[in-house]
Amino acid sequence: GRWSGLQCCLMTVSASVTYDAATRIATLTPAAALSTGSTYTVVVKGGNALTSVQDLAGNAFVGPYTGGETYTIDKGDPAVASLLRQDPLTSLTNADAVTFRVTFAEDMQNVDTGDLALALTGTAAGTVNAVNPQSASIYDIVITGVSGDGALGLSFQAGNDIQDLAGNPLGAGPSIGTAETYTIDNTA
Repeated sequence: GRWSGLQCCLMTVSASVTYDAATRIATLTPAAALSTGSTYTVVVKGGNALTSVQDLAGNAFVGPYTGGETYTIDKGDPAVASLLRQDPLTSLTNADAVTFRVTFAEDMQNVDTGDLALALTGTAAGTVNAVNPQSASIYDIVITGVSGDGALGLSFQAGNDIQDLAGNPLGAGPSIGTAETYTIDNTA
């Protein structure tokens, strides 16, 4: 049959379908950008859909078809829900090591020490030493060798490769809901 389009939210998005007979894969290409978070229904029109749509054994489609897989199209930018002090919980500290808990808004992948950077003021210093996953969306970041005086926060490297499970990159300047810092005081 001929491809008509995707239907969502009382509107139709035109699309085209190509089919590779060798791999038996049909590829749907929308003519316009799809809205994040919307659900689309595929509508096939034209031709004789009841005889031209067949399974791998060559059996013709017997309608109506009411079941099947559901796919989610994730085009949204990943975000950081919070970046909080984990150990110690208080801002003011002279600890040699501190831990931040990073909570992403969704499950993420490729989170490692090379993706993170410290945001420092004054003479505060430290090293991103470890990333300890608590789940696919929650990571504890351990900073060691903490010294000096000033603010110590956490940020993301410009070239980080953190991404959500759909492959959308976090980027260097992600949206961050709540961000806390430590106040390092080794002179008091």
